[in-house]
Amino acid sequence: HSFIHSFIHSFIIMSSDDKLKRVQEQADQVTAIMHDNIAKTLNRGEKLDELDAKSIRLEENAQRFQKSSKKVSWMMRMRAYRNAFIIFLIVCIILVLILWVAGAFNSN
Repeated sequence: HSFIHSFIHSFIIMSSDDKLKRVQEQADQVTAIMHDNIAKTLNRGEKLDELDAKSIRLEENAQRFQKSSKKVSWMMRMRAYRNAFIIFLIVCIILVLILWVAGAFNSN
């Protein structure tokens, strides 16, 4: 009777040790998964911060581009007006020369 009692007792103790080990292993696995999830979340947060910084730089670059494109547009318009004014002056000078040669400015 003592052998059977000892065997059953050791079986029960082994069983609960195995159960405890299994529960501990599962707890360790869950802990490892949670650590991994936290690391991924922190990494994702860093990537979001990087993306936010890039979008701010992109917006600043877009504003600079807009300002410089307006300036270039204004300069091109002034260049076109200047060219038109030069052509107008040349035409006026040619007309004055033609009228002068034709004698329009002679007082006779």
